[in-house]
Amino acid sequence: MPDKQTISVRDLFLFSDIDRETADELLSFVHPQIVEYPKGTTVFAPRDFSRKLGFVLRGTCRVLHCREASEDLPMNILRVGDSFGILSLFCEDEYPTTVLSDGDTRILFFTKEDVFLLIERSATVSRNLLRFLCTRVDFLTRKVQALAAKDALAKLATVLLQTETEPGVPFPFHATTVARVIGCGRASVYRAICTLEDEGAIEYRERKIKILNKKILERISK
Repeated sequence: MPDKQTISVRDLFLFSDIDRETADELLSFVHPQIVEYPKGTTVFAPRDFSRKLGFVLRGTCRVLHCREASEDLPMNILRVGDSFGILSLFCEDEYPTTVLSDGDTRILFFTKEDVFLLIERSATVSRNLLRFLCTRVDFLTRKVQALAAKDALAKLATVLLQTETEPGVPFPFHATTVARVIGCGRASVYRAICTLEDEGAIEYRERKIKILNKKILERISK
């Protein structure tokens, strides 16, 4: 098992089921780039990005969905081993999300040309990519279905579980933005916050939320 704080290139999903010698040979044909980002740095942005597949080797990143004339919507937290940018390799449209470093972060980038070369040279890499894409489609489908079926309390619990970066550390909470994400009014969001506080699941102070009991949130989110 790779260390939870860092990960090697050979542990990435691209090289799943590929032995070390073969992985090293494949890597010799490409030129991946490792970039260090301090906290708060933009890693990917809609109008300033290259068509690359990125992997988090160390640290965490926050993914925001960009909206015109309004606040960006929080979507996900990327942790060690997670990837981003795969749609930019296959779609000509502008990349729709912003990726920000949440701390000192190390990112590995494969260019579009690198990824396509790996696909051409290895059927296993191709299968790994297809498996990853199918898993993402299934996950997003289930997520949409779950959010559509839940009430405001369960939706908020789901969003909070996905937003927390580091256990026990408060994170910014914008009621208006979250209300847009879960499709509820601000009043419903604040009522849900009060309920979660009463349940002992969270603490809400100065527009920040601290998760006190993740198990309670998980139970409510189901």
